[in-house]
Amino acid sequence: MTSGNEIVYYDFNELNYSSFFLTGFLHNTKRFDYRFTVSKDVPSLLEDPATDGRWRALLFSICLFKARLGGREFHFCIDARDSCESARDRGGGYHLPLLERVAYYFKVNYNADAIERDPNLRPFIDRILPARPFFPVAPPGRGAFLPRFLPCRTTGWGRRQTARRFKDLLRAPRLEDVVRLRGGSKDLDLFFVMMYYPEPVHAPHNEIRYRVMREIRKVPDIASIAGFAARDPLPQPYEEFRIPPFRLKAYLSRMAGARIGIYVRGLYDCISFKLPQFLALGLPIVGQPIPNNRRVLYDNEFFDEQFAFDDPVDIVREAVRRLREPERLARLGESNARAFDRKFTPEAAVSEILTRLTE
Repeated sequence: MTSGNEIVYYDFNELNYSSFFLTGFLHNTKRFDYRFTVSKDVPSLLEDPATDGRWRALLFSICLFKARLGGREFHFCIDARDSCESARDRGGGYHLPLLERVAYYFKVNYNADAIERDPNLRPFIDRILPARPFFPVAPPGRGAFLPRFLPCRTTGWGRRQTARRFKDLLRAPRLEDVVRLRGGSKDLDLFFVMMYYPEPVHAPHNEIRYRVMREIRKVPDIASIAGFAARDPLPQPYEEFRIPPFRLKAYLSRMAGARIGIYVRGLYDCISFKLPQFLALGLPIVGQPIPNNRRVLYDNEFFDEQFAFDDPVDIVREAVRRLREPERLARLGESNARAFDRKFTPEAAVSEILTRLTE
């Protein structure tokens, strides 16, 4: 590399929310001619007192970068938060002090209508751009993402964050191992295992999941696993569906062993990890419509007929009907695998971001 181009990643957030994109940046260095480096220091962008300490929210689900590309120097971020709105009672889906300071604010749960009607977001409508959905993967060169070994208040690295980083580095599967699961045997018809969220604001999502599980249980003569993955007892009526949690790699293996994937929206109607995981595994899908990033997603073949069923009764009924149509299932699965390989890999997702940065 002779251009002097560089992208610096500020390593504060949880790897679950950054590893997919980090993998993409590492895979695109030669094509876009830049050096990729990792920094654990606080960037000057966030030292301004006006941020009022709110930069610590970056530790969770926002990836922050500094770029030197084509003679320009600027900051950009990728926001993987659940909500598409800025209001706190709707999840606080934007880091507003950061939005004011970066040149580009890529948003996974991008929703043009939500931006247009939000007075906090509307002034930055040209700065907010869509990013593709993601899921945790093991980034190459994992040594660069080891945590600080000593607690450091200024960067947010403490014992808890350090332990979490080691755990995430060990549990995340390599992308090629996920894709390899496509060729495995199918020993289940339906696999629908979800987390239970105890916060009152998430009660509607728990209820939708519970109703899907109930409908699956009603269906005779199918092989299925449906339940809430939890170690501790759950409140009624959800306790009857409590099952032991899976390790992530075992979870993906069981998911790949199903003949069809059932998709429900994530918290605050976000795009769930399940969507790109289903695509990577080449599974046909039946599920709820996707409200965010619709232009990017519904441009793909068969998405309109797969993500089209809101009510749990309709979702399970349609899944059972499609289980009786093996040729159609094969066609949908092959199309989804093709879509992932062409548009939804880390390399493809970050290539779109880099194209915008270098225009």
